[in-house]
Amino acid sequence: MRDGFLETESRKLGPKTGPGSGRPTKLYRPAVDEVHLSFPAREYELAGRLLASAIETSIQTGDPVAEALRAVAYAEGQRLGLLAGNVEKALADNGFEPEADARGLVLTNCPFDRLTRNTQLVCGLNTALLQGALDGCNDKQHRVEPAPEGSACCARLTRPTE
Repeated sequence: MRDGFLETESRKLGPKTGPGSGRPTKLYRPAVDEVHLSFPAREYELAGRLLASAIETSIQTGDPVAEALRAVAYAEGQRLGLLAGNVEKALADNGFEPEADARGLVLTNCPFDRLTRNTQLVCGLNTALLQGALDGCNDKQHRVEPAPEGSACCARLTRPTE
């Protein structure tokens, strides 16, 4: 089909053949193994990849998992920032739903929402990812800061005041 999610096939079903047996039935089957859709956007696959990579790094190096997680999240953030070219696009492309305000960027969505019961670990991942994104797109206008209590995300990006 047009977006590549379904493949179609037309064939006759049942025992009748020949004239008068009716039109072939259009059959649909998935063209891909998996399709993920969530609203608001969630990035559990990204979190899973980062956590698995951090655990593997920790096993290999003996570094604490939290330290390894910050390192791999920062490196991934750099890659995402470089790929996007600017921090707003990097954040929007990865489910943070950034909105500009007078102080900088408010992150109106947490792409790791269900994992935030493990606040220290997940918010550490998030902060390192955000800092990496800033550095990856060479954004000197913003810095990562804790978000106010009750915000959708644990962090926000602010512009330094002079």
